[in-house]
Amino acid sequence: MSDEDTQWPALSDVNAAREIVRLGEIKMEDLLSMALAADTRANTLAYTFATVSAALLVTALGLGNVATPSHPAVWAAGAAAATFLASAGMAMWASRPTLFYTRGFNPRDLGPRAPTEIELLRWAAEDLADRIDVNIAAQTLTTSRTTKAHWFGVVATASGPAAALIAWCCG
Repeated sequence: MSDEDTQWPALSDVNAAREIVRLGEIKMEDLLSMALAADTRANTLAYTFATVSAALLVTALGLGNVATPSHPAVWAAGAAAATFLASAGMAMWASRPTLFYTRGFNPRDLGPRAPTEIELLRWAAEDLADRIDVNIAAQTLTTSRTTKAHWFGVVATASGPAAALIAWCCG
């Protein structure tokens, strides 16, 4: 965003500028809270899918090592385990660290930027607007990836019966 886009030079009231910065910091704090919630959801999906995958893999190995193995059941458990493992990987990818800004400023950056209070507030408002845009983009991407991992987990639930049916028909 540039000054021309947001018309920061037209802002000359110090109290209005303070209020804009205060509201921008509130927005940053809310975005951070939502990002932490999204990461928690993605991590929960990853751990759940990985645990289910491990359980299904052990089941498939157990079913395959009996005297008369049930091939459809082995294929069903194996296919579901592989798909749940892929879902866990997608959820882990969604929760990986990304560029995300928090509120506040480094005092070292503030001094040389603005010799007057109104110029400082204009700079702070512009900086907050830019950081909010980056945070919204990062959050949108994370949400999209988490949703894809969730739907892949739904597909994983159906992959076991589908593999069993195929193994039963072909076996």
